[in-house]
Amino acid sequence: MQGAPPFSYLGFDVLAWVPDGVQGKSGSWETPLERLDVPSGAFAVTAPALHPVHGAKMIYRSQSRDVDHAPLWTWIQSRVGRLTPFWCPTFQRDMDVVSTTLGTLTVTAVGYAARFAIDPSANYLYVFNSNGANAATVLVTGVVNNGDGTETITYSTSVGDLGSTGSAVAILLAADGISMLLFSRLGEDAITQQFYTTELIDTELAVTSILNEQP
Repeated sequence: MQGAPPFSYLGFDVLAWVPDGVQGKSGSWETPLERLDVPSGAFAVTAPALHPVHGAKMIYRSQSRDVDHAPLWTWIQSRVGRLTPFWCPTFQRDMDVVSTTLGTLTVTAVGYAARFAIDPSANYLYVFNSNGANAATVLVTGVVNNGDGTETITYSTSVGDLGSTGSAVAILLAADGISMLLFSRLGEDAITQQFYTTELIDTELAVTSILNEQP
């Protein structure tokens, strides 16, 4: 485990511990139509999914039962039952930061402006620097494609706590990467743990995004 422990953003924890591995990362859509099990083969309309369901199983390797494993296990136990949502970064470099000022991030163009225009779940970003130890979360207010291979993101600096584990301003000005931030819940209640020794423990944490939901 590395990085900072979870911190609060807009009333929900951000899972800021960086996993030691990620398995089964996926994105899938659910069809709004379901074939009924009748001779006519008629279709019934179910709740449509306008955005993909993102899921992943993250592996956390705890080097110490007291220092690493205990806080992680306490955090997990408070969410078993899958009724307590939290913010979960994708833990990948979705965007590279070219330059920063407080309130703006200029990134290498990836089509984020187009996605932001149609996907409300794209309003929240997890901004980090390359050492992975510090991160801040921001609420995006606008994106412009500059037409030169870059996009400029503006974000709110008035959403109370920016979600920093240290100095939000320092982290944002030193940012070099961005992950999408997904509103999520535990994907399953059964938590698998592998004990190699009394201190070395692997914990598998399944997480799934919550469709069309945001605080």
